[in-house]
Amino acid sequence: MGNQAGCPFGGLALLAHLPTAPVSLPPQLSNAQFSRVKSITGADFTDALMRKDVQQMLCKIADGVNPTTGVATRDSLYCP
Repeated sequence: MGNQAGCPFGGLALLAHLPTAPVSLPPQLSNAQFSRVKSITGADFTDALMRKDVQQMLCKIADGVNPTTGVATRDSLYCP
């Protein structure tokens, strides 16, 4: 998957885990389904809109810092 910044992701389903390579999810991510996600280490969710329950689920497993953007995964999700 790699860094897909600027690419539209309508109807994307993220299953099992995100790729091991650091990713920055674009703000155009829409209708995405996060199920059975095991790792989001290094992912940058800055400006991604999501339901509160999805955010809370992702915060439970959020870890790492995106080496491209320098943003911590937990910070990009606004985790408490």
